[in-house]
Amino acid sequence: MSFQISGAWLSHPGKERPHNEDSLLIAGEVLYSRKEESGVAVSLRAVGAGIAAVADGIGGGEAGELASRTALERLAGWKGATADSLVSHLCDTNRHFYEMMRQNPALHGMGTTVTGLAWGESGCFAFNVGDSRVYRVNSGYLQQITEDHSLAELLAKSQGKSYGDAEKVRPSDQHVLMQALGGRQEFREITPQIVELRVKESADFLLCSDGLTDMLDLDSIEACLGDPSDPASALTRLKERVMDAGAQDNLTMVWVTLSRTDSVMEKSV
Repeated sequence: MSFQISGAWLSHPGKERPHNEDSLLIAGEVLYSRKEESGVAVSLRAVGAGIAAVADGIGGGEAGELASRTALERLAGWKGATADSLVSHLCDTNRHFYEMMRQNPALHGMGTTVTGLAWGESGCFAFNVGDSRVYRVNSGYLQQITEDHSLAELLAKSQGKSYGDAEKVRPSDQHVLMQALGGRQEFREITPQIVELRVKESADFLLCSDGLTDMLDLDSIEACLGDPSDPASALTRLKERVMDAGAQDNLTMVWVTLSRTDSVMEKSV
């Protein structure tokens, strides 16, 4: 399989956080926005195998920023083509974080969520560690592809429900992460989630940190989506709604339209 992508991205520190601890990876480049005025939607386009990801850093001082950037810089260098190799890579990054903390006590507690899409000759899949999310966009509606590794999701599952299907915002007292890259005082192995995706011709996806989903419910997000051919405008509308709601956390979003170029070639033959 071969793919090309288009879309847009936006990162904003929000109203209450002194730093933007979110980072994003697209077209082999790690990007982030530290200044409020730079939180504008930027269009993207790339061809061939690749990866798009969002990371939400955790930890005191500069640790969160360092964690999210380091995780995505390592992902940018990932040369694998399979889901299994990506799982191994993420587990290696988790171990790397604990080694960084061992060598520098000031970094104790550093960690990050990471979620995204990977595509190439072997197909397309979503991956996740933490509570950032990947949604698939279908006719103006969102289907959550990844599962939150959070206390809120764990409690919802114990009641036979899922926050992925709920139309409400996660309770503020249930933000505890059940797993992340790093993020703890003592080493803990992780189990990254991998979801294989079927893309017949093209598909739209929304990647985001919890700066979006902790401020807006599903209905409010879907109301901002609009025309999928203009993703930059959709991200701008979402940012404005988050700002109106208080923007208590960093906000990062990536809209990815993934198109199979081999399916186009097959049709033309």
